[in-house]
Amino acid sequence: MRSHKMDSLKILQINANHSRPSQDLALITARKIGAKIICLSEPHLYKGKISASPGWNSIATTSVAILMDKSVCPEAEAQITDYCVMIKIGGIQIVSLYLSPNQEISSKLDAIEPILAGNADTVLIGDFNCRLLWLTAQKIRTRDKELTNFILNTGLVVANDGTPTCIHQGRPSINDYTMHKSACLKSWKVLVNTETLSDHKYILVELCTPRLIDEIRYHTSTDYIGMKEDMLRTRPELLPYSTPENSRRNANIITDWLSDKVATHTKSTPIVSKTEWWSPKLENIHKEIKNLRRKLHYCRKKGKQDEIGPLEKEISDHQGTLRIGIKEAKSMA
Repeated sequence: MRSHKMDSLKILQINANHSRPSQDLALITARKIGAKIICLSEPHLYKGKISASPGWNSIATTSVAILMDKSVCPEAEAQITDYCVMIKIGGIQIVSLYLSPNQEISSKLDAIEPILAGNADTVLIGDFNCRLLWLTAQKIRTRDKELTNFILNTGLVVANDGTPTCIHQGRPSINDYTMHKSACLKSWKVLVNTETLSDHKYILVELCTPRLIDEIRYHTSTDYIGMKEDMLRTRPELLPYSTPENSRRNANIITDWLSDKVATHTKSTPIVSKTEWWSPKLENIHKEIKNLRRKLHYCRKKGKQDEIGPLEKEISDHQGTLRIGIKEAKSMA
């Protein structure tokens, strides 16, 4: 295998609402934007486990997951609780978390606090189903205060900038957070107009890594039979072994000759995530939804109420078409 070094790492964050089309679309989006890690809340399940994602490794529970492109090798991975998983890569702890809105969170936050002890570079990502005072105008509840205390006690920094991460029944809110401690964020943004087939938005996080990451990009295989036949047909021109200098030169000639034969008969195959089912037709539908969302945003901004309803209906129709298209494409792949 051949590898190269990465000095930054892109992470895609999304709540898939247990939807297979939404989860599949996240794989496509990650591939397009170069994200090697997907932090997934509420993954799609099959027989009680996360659905297979060819080309990706995963550590998952029924409520949260981290998907890793197979070209990236984590240094460690662990399931902390049934609602929290973690990997370590490039010296950074990446923790993915999901907190249900129907359960108390104080004991759950206490259970993960040991991960944040010390000065380890850490990124905490997930759907917390909480509000933070400085990011909302809505009423602050007990669970919201508990999260705020947890952030203050652990020294976490919240990366969110106030952009809504969820549009539920037409109401924008911030439930999905990216928090970090000691880790350096190169960039953070909500992909507002990118379709997710979920009521949550994608969040793209790019980290600066404290040490370079080995990214395995190629499988290599050598045709030894063909190389042997080639070597039998040719011979390097050597000098007489009459002096030490000639012997040294012959050693270099033979080494170069063998290296050339190996290179000639070695094939490198790039590792790519297996999303061959994604087609130009699906890409066009995805782009059309993005364009419609931009039009909808413009109409809302300009107060064109008579155009908002038809645009919302058109977006919904395209979403349905995309869901069906993904299922059909995967069944035929």
